[in-house]
Amino acid sequence: MKNNTKEILPNFLIVGAAKSGTTSLHAYLSRHPDVLMSTPKEPKYFSNKINTISFSGEGDIEAYNNIVKSKTEYENLFKSEKDFIIKGESSADSLYYFKKVIPLIKKELKEPYILILLRNQLQRAF
Repeated sequence: MKNNTKEILPNFLIVGAAKSGTTSLHAYLSRHPDVLMSTPKEPKYFSNKINTISFSGEGDIEAYNNIVKSKTEYENLFKSEKDFIIKGESSADSLYYFKKVIPLIKKELKEPYILILLRNQLQRAF
């Protein structure tokens, strides 16, 4: 991976389907000494810019409060005294909204690596 110590924003994104392992991979990567993974795991910064969900269901207020809404908030997730080789986040819904999210990612991030996790729907059904 390219390492540009002057870059604050992430150089690695994990996206994926529900129950495809994004949470596990995020947790495993965050244990590595050269990797900084965001907290919260799913800041949903890019998808929030295009999302029109009303957040009126049970538990939606908590979900809404965890969304990173400004670029400053997003940058703060990746600021650190240590120089990490990899800085990443795992907003799985970026895959669901990919047509609108990809242009936003290209506009704000410098060639991030994107790892897409998928699942076998038949195996999940059982």
